[in-house]
Amino acid sequence: MVSMALLSLLALPAPYLTKVAVDQAIGGKNFQLLDRIILALFGIQILLFGVSWVTNYSFSRFSLEIMTGIKNDLFHRLLRFPMSFFAGRETGYLMSRVGEVEGLNLFFSSTLIYVVVSLVRFAFCLGILFRLNAGLTGLALLVLPLLFGISRWFTRDMRRLSWDYFERSAELSRGMQDSLSGIEVVKAYGAETREAAKFQVHLNDLKKVNVRRTVLMSLYSESLSFLAAGAGFMILRMSGWKIISGTFTLGSYLAFSAYFAQLLGPTQLVANLGLTLQPAKVALHRIRELMKVVAEDESGPVADIKSFEGRIELRDVNFEYEAGKPVFSNINLDIRPGEKILIGGPNGSGKSTLIKLILGFYRPQSGEIFLDGRPIQEISKVSLRERISIVSQNSFLFSDTVRNNVLFSNPQATALDLDDAIRFSGAIGFVSDLPQGMDTEIGERGVRLSGGERQKLSIARAILRKSDLIIFDEATTHLDSASIAILRGMMQDQFSEKTCIVVSHRPLEIPVIDHSYWIEGGSIRRTG
Repeated sequence: MVSMALLSLLALPAPYLTKVAVDQAIGGKNFQLLDRIILALFGIQILLFGVSWVTNYSFSRFSLEIMTGIKNDLFHRLLRFPMSFFAGRETGYLMSRVGEVEGLNLFFSSTLIYVVVSLVRFAFCLGILFRLNAGLTGLALLVLPLLFGISRWFTRDMRRLSWDYFERSAELSRGMQDSLSGIEVVKAYGAETREAAKFQVHLNDLKKVNVRRTVLMSLYSESLSFLAAGAGFMILRMSGWKIISGTFTLGSYLAFSAYFAQLLGPTQLVANLGLTLQPAKVALHRIRELMKVVAEDESGPVADIKSFEGRIELRDVNFEYEAGKPVFSNINLDIRPGEKILIGGPNGSGKSTLIKLILGFYRPQSGEIFLDGRPIQEISKVSLRERISIVSQNSFLFSDTVRNNVLFSNPQATALDLDDAIRFSGAIGFVSDLPQGMDTEIGERGVRLSGGERQKLSIARAILRKSDLIIFDEATTHLDSASIAILRGMMQDQFSEKTCIVVSHRPLEIPVIDHSYWIEGGSIRRTG
């Protein structure tokens, strides 16, 4: 703030010194006075350079710190949003929404503080202008209401275009994310041209909005320039008449013009705020929309759990993703600690949905879910999931090494535990053949591995977590008979005292299964 005020004040002496140079030094042929004035102007310029650099550097650092903090907080909060939020939104779209934080930059730049400080310059310049010539100043000030009127007229359209721009950008990111994530399918079906055409449509939509924004800003800028030029012509006409009549000097005209330009600058800045702040205001509104989403564990008081015996009860549970389309209707299920449960059913019957309810990804419309006798809504979801491991049909692997993908479930695990997990899961065979062993990069989503190999690493990850509840959600889909035999052995050995839930749409010969259930038509029944 001090440096901004200093910048404003340092700009004030130059026009007056120019007046003295023209009227007294040059007019009076006083070379010594002219040299002193030039040295003073040069010194002021050096000070302006130094103060300006310090000001810009300070505000740039301040802005970056704030923006980084906001983006970090938003991403952290995004990770805590419920699964229902992500179900209807694509990854690329959400990535773009987080990127909209950059639009807030104007709020934390020097612009807003400069507006406040400029009011000081405005007051000084106004006083000097009235001292130079009150009549000419009063006439020149008539341009200010026109300036604010023009700004107000353009602001309305800029807000709408800014909203369209952010939304089109998010849609473009979503489409690109989908095409690149599914590149194997795109190539397999020869759909490169179609995907490129879809991308072009999104790109053209964004371009149209950008063109309209550019045209609007250009019209606004040219309108202000025209208004300022008109004011300058008026000042020249009136000053020229006064100079010719001998009531005004050339130096006074130069000083008046310079001070009026300095007065017009802050005025334009204030008038511009309504227009230039529109993208930032729209970005703020869209970010606040995300911040209003209720994160998990924020809907009521919850408690952490230090251990989980593995007792799971569902009592009269009703659930539906869409109103009027029930997935479950008054289902009941009781799983005791240490039991091995097989859940079957046709595709789309709700087997994976049942797992999502147990994990707390979704809440039932009615009924209760109890874990170790405690209602699930009273348990911290983070602490609950720390006690659970899950191996799903399409296990996600990160673009990282084999080692880091397995350690993801338990970063503090020892090297011995890691080796055991790799061996017990049956992954030791192919991991040993990899170029760098466990330090081999496996590519995005494990693209350099086969489906069975990815599944074995997912099982290793589940073993390493040492959880109280292990869930295999269609985990045998990519496994051969030998690997399924390994899975049976793990349930008898490593997981013998753990509660295990095996979800499959096909019968499995697992001798250690205690009970079998079948889901179909929104109900669940025990079959064995």
